[in-house]
Amino acid sequence: MFWKNQTQKQIVILGAGFAGLRAALDIAKGLPHDRVILVDQKPFQVYHPALHEVATSLRWQADVFMLKGTVAVEIDDVVARRKNITFKQAKVELVDVNKRIVRTDTGDLAYDYLVIALGSKTDYYGIPGLEQRALPLKTFEDGVKIRNRIYESFVSFSRTQDVHNLSFIIGGGGFSGVELASEMVNCLRRIAGRERGTVPAYSVWLIEGANQLLPGFPAKLSNFIKRRLEYLGVKVLTGSRITEARDNGVVIDNHVTIPGSTIIWTGGVRACGITFNKNIPLDSKDRIMVSSRLNLETHPEVFIAGDVSCFHDKNTGRPLPQTAQMALHQAKHAARGVISLAYGSNVPIYRPKKKHPFIITLSGKYAAVYENNKIIAGWPAYLVRKFSDLRYLMSVLPWRKALPFWFKGSVILLKND
Repeated sequence: MFWKNQTQKQIVILGAGFAGLRAALDIAKGLPHDRVILVDQKPFQVYHPALHEVATSLRWQADVFMLKGTVAVEIDDVVARRKNITFKQAKVELVDVNKRIVRTDTGDLAYDYLVIALGSKTDYYGIPGLEQRALPLKTFEDGVKIRNRIYESFVSFSRTQDVHNLSFIIGGGGFSGVELASEMVNCLRRIAGRERGTVPAYSVWLIEGANQLLPGFPAKLSNFIKRRLEYLGVKVLTGSRITEARDNGVVIDNHVTIPGSTIIWTGGVRACGITFNKNIPLDSKDRIMVSSRLNLETHPEVFIAGDVSCFHDKNTGRPLPQTAQMALHQAKHAARGVISLAYGSNVPIYRPKKKHPFIITLSGKYAAVYENNKIIAGWPAYLVRKFSDLRYLMSVLPWRKALPFWFKGSVILLKND
């Protein structure tokens, strides 16, 4: 067990995603004489904004080992920036908020302050057949499975000449679904160009249950993205819900069937479950209900950040969106909260950032930036995206690690375009 001593405070952070890493670095900097323990099941952080590139990468240009080096940020490289951070690879089993102990599969951790940032997992909403038949896109392994399925589909077609083998259905028109659909068209075109013989028209479907793509975002951006996808050849359906997944396709709104051999689900997430020793209020997506300061009302030394946090925005009356930008913003506040308590000060009230610029890639070296009701699209927006990636990497890695990581990833993934 990692026991705390009498003179040094111990801060435990659960999860090494966007929120967890940011909180660990900020707390370690603000409390240089105290101990920070970062816990995660995996020894690396997956850079989720690039997962669609992994899923649509070309086999003849990058193997799995090379791909992993473009999206997997080694946690040891991150914690090396601060001598007072210790990384522990373990699975969280229980949080005892009364005894201030975290139980893991490799031992117990005592804490003075706790930050829970365990992230989210795919939510299938109980749709019949979906979890069994659809491929998610949440981890590096998921991206590799989708890539393999794409190639298997061309092999199946060559054997059976069944055009349904080249029909790909993506459920969920959020950022992940849009970026995957736009890049998949490019991937399929490149693969078909290398196939011997005649390859019939492949199809990519993007199905969203809400009345627009990117639900909750401005209609101007959504309409622009829809036009771009349709220009690329993606078949976009909005206001249509997948109600069943079958071996040969999906059922829409309980009566229309769209045939296809490959179903990919990016339609929603729910918080990664965590067990407490007592009842802690959760919302319908298993997110932990937090106070106005991003901590627990009954245990103010416990802070929640990222996808596992449910903070209601007073302006909209709805929980904050589960995005990387929001996770980073919450993590910074949680770190300030921990530091404030450690110095005997009051925790400030959390105020969500009202406006974030949004960047989304839309096939190849084409992207769109949305800010202040303006859209910048094309190559300039793509450059903004690449430097946004670099900025994040520089914020968590030493520059001697960040620059080669970013450059290698840019070179390998640019070959897809």
